[in-house]
Amino acid sequence: MRQFYMPCADARIVSRQGWRQLPGEDFRWHNGVDFVPAGRQAEGEPLLAVGDGIIRAAVESGTVGFRGYGRAVLLELAPSVLALYGHNRENLVTVGQRVQAGQTIATMGRTSGRGGDPTVLIGAAHVHFEFARRWPITSNQTFERYDVLSTFASAGIVEINGRLVYQEGPPPYIRPSGLARVRHPYDANRPEPAAPGVGGVVDLALAAIAVKIINEGGD
Repeated sequence: MRQFYMPCADARIVSRQGWRQLPGEDFRWHNGVDFVPAGRQAEGEPLLAVGDGIIRAAVESGTVGFRGYGRAVLLELAPSVLALYGHNRENLVTVGQRVQAGQTIATMGRTSGRGGDPTVLIGAAHVHFEFARRWPITSNQTFERYDVLSTFASAGIVEINGRLVYQEGPPPYIRPSGLARVRHPYDANRPEPAAPGVGGVVDLALAAIAVKIINEGGD
């Protein structure tokens, strides 16, 4: 059995996927989940490949198509299943490199590059992690992301009190819940994103199959 890894050891959730409001800002959609290692310094913490795959991008802070993510790595796990690691302190892989589940591919940091300025940093080190169907994602494709926690649950990794832990017993292999879709809690007039069509359903099936293959050791 191949292991499906968390993005970092002892991963603790500090910000969830969905609508959120940061100090001094309006509500914005948060495309992924922010993690830090529980109980220790986050800066420089190893970031791990969640599964076997190929590096499709390893970019510097401020790169077009990755602005706001800072120094970032994009890992392709399967067709239409991409894992993004953002705000990295250092990228340790190159484009086209094949990596194995659990391999260190970057280190946790504070890079942001908002507005295209590579010197801009975020306040506290963490990894912004998300699963996407394709990259780059344009503004009208904001909801083309998979539900991060449901995808981990499909590999037997569940959340308990804000931390990701391996579930005891056999993984449930539940199907990911779908593209991340949450209605704005304070704006009833905001249009709800459309449900995925046939293509979305097919891609979600591929995501579930890919996660199961990673766990069961298939090729």
